[in-house]
Amino acid sequence: ILFLALGLLEDSGYLARGAMIADRFLAMIGLNGKSFVPLLSGNACAIPAAMAARTIPGKRERLLTLLVIPLMSCSARLPVWGLLLGFLIPQDRPLMGGFALAGIYLASLIFASAVATVGGKLLGIEPSLTGFQVELPQWRSPTLRTVIVSTWDRTISYVKRAGLTILGVSVGFWFFMTFPSPDNSAMMMLGKILSPLFAPMGLDWKVGVALLAAFAAREVFVSALAVVYSIQGSDDATDGILQVMRSATFEGSDQLVFTPASTIGLIVFFLIALQCMTTVAVMRREVSNKFAILQLVGFVALAWVLATITVQRLRLLGVA
Repeated sequence: ILFLALGLLEDSGYLARGAMIADRFLAMIGLNGKSFVPLLSGNACAIPAAMAARTIPGKRERLLTLLVIPLMSCSARLPVWGLLLGFLIPQDRPLMGGFALAGIYLASLIFASAVATVGGKLLGIEPSLTGFQVELPQWRSPTLRTVIVSTWDRTISYVKRAGLTILGVSVGFWFFMTFPSPDNSAMMMLGKILSPLFAPMGLDWKVGVALLAAFAAREVFVSALAVVYSIQGSDDATDGILQVMRSATFEGSDQLVFTPASTIGLIVFFLIALQCMTTVAVMRREVSNKFAILQLVGFVALAWVLATITVQRLRLLGVA
């Protein structure tokens, strides 16, 4: 759906005009209109978005654009948003869910703007003096065949890139969850070792293990949770995942793992953390090893800190 929407905007001539309109706002955070298309593409997938940033001539603007592209709420996050919002919001309140999802996208824009503003000062590179110029194409009705072919090509490319990764990680995750035995697996041992890192976010080792698996691809988080809780006894790990989440408790206690506070904390974490190794590889290729590593470590650390603060503040305010 996202690739289709981008195809319609591109073929109608709107993207160039959108870039011109966005230029004045992007200039406030140290960017220009040429960053508009890469940032917009980042809402579909960060990989083509990073490649699209090659057209930005100014070094400072290009680096800032690459810096904040992972903060755009890409399509890989949609399954996670669907799961977490499905837990938070009653099924008979779909309109509230729509507003909440829109709020997440708005929050990603606000946070990306803040990071670009701060990052621009830290980079210490003078802004480009070339200004923003664009040749506006004629308005026209989108050609259905062109849009469909473009959408199909982008979608198949994404499925080939992400689908095999998700399948491989899910199979590997299942293996390490069952080896050497389901009751004492390698992933279980790793999760328990790292459980002190997840406790401040209000999470147990099982959710922590799913978070670790999500670093290969964010979508894996949902399937990883299904694997974890199916092993724990869920008969319907796909359709019944929400029911399992509502009854999941910390080992040895009746304290619920998934509460409004911890779930909102998870949303904050996924909003910021760079959980896509393919994106890291592309950033390494587009800029440097140092840039990619600092971006990965910085966003993950910042996501953990803000998620922890969110959960603890909500608890102080009486939100369970």
